[in-house]
Amino acid sequence: PKGLLAWTDEIGLENVLKQLEDLQAEYGEDRYRPSPLLKRMVKENKTFY
Repeated sequence: PKGLLAWTDEIGLENVLKQLEDLQAEYGEDRYRPSPLLKRMVKENKTFY
């Protein structure tokens, strides 16, 4: 089984960021707000592993 971070690396951090931004825009809930770390990692083209 894969953990959450390995799965995130596999599908791409940019995809996760986009989905979270879309969910927050649609529902306006803070629980969907992407973390500054995720945004920075996408900007710097980094992964968790």
